[in-house]
Amino acid sequence: VSIVENYSHDLIDSIDVDQSDGIITLIGKLHQLGHRKIAFMTWVYDIPTPWVMNRFGSYVQGLFMNNLEFNLRRVINVLPGEHLDPFRCADRVKELIEQGITAVVCPADHQAYQLMQDLNGLGISVPKDISITGFDGVYPPPQVPQLDSVKVPYEELGRSAVHQLIRRMEQPTSPRRHILVDGEVISGVTIRDRNV
Repeated sequence: VSIVENYSHDLIDSIDVDQSDGIITLIGKLHQLGHRKIAFMTWVYDIPTPWVMNRFGSYVQGLFMNNLEFNLRRVINVLPGEHLDPFRCADRVKELIEQGITAVVCPADHQAYQLMQDLNGLGISVPKDISITGFDGVYPPPQVPQLDSVKVPYEELGRSAVHQLIRRMEQPTSPRRHILVDGEVISGVTIRDRNV
């Protein structure tokens, strides 16, 4: 039984947070609060990161579900060959703000918190100038506001993995299972209501 990683081996079950539901819920919240031009920004890692692509796909789905435009120019570090370091990501977000974006979805909190700090160094305030969301539900670094994010239920993932491991031992040839556990959308202070 694997937690978070989804291996393609026939007999390795996986337990994961429902990434799609979390990202789609955040997009819906941004839309409800008046955001119409929403970007996606991630980092490039030296190891495979299927969770980034899963969350990017959910971002696209969330846009379409809310009748929002998908614009490839609002996507940072997803296309092959694109490899902006975190500070250059902030520069790119600044350019996109000048082109009218009002929010950025990051697939991980550590990326979002770094982006907030780098934007602050460029004179851009969150959420006054740009709204930012993350994913994981981790505590912010000192002097950084709490993100609007999706909290990963690690304890529940662990409990589900133990139950699935027992089931696998009792039924070793049963079909492979991929179990999703709901994350909790947590409200921070990084989304501005553009309707007021």
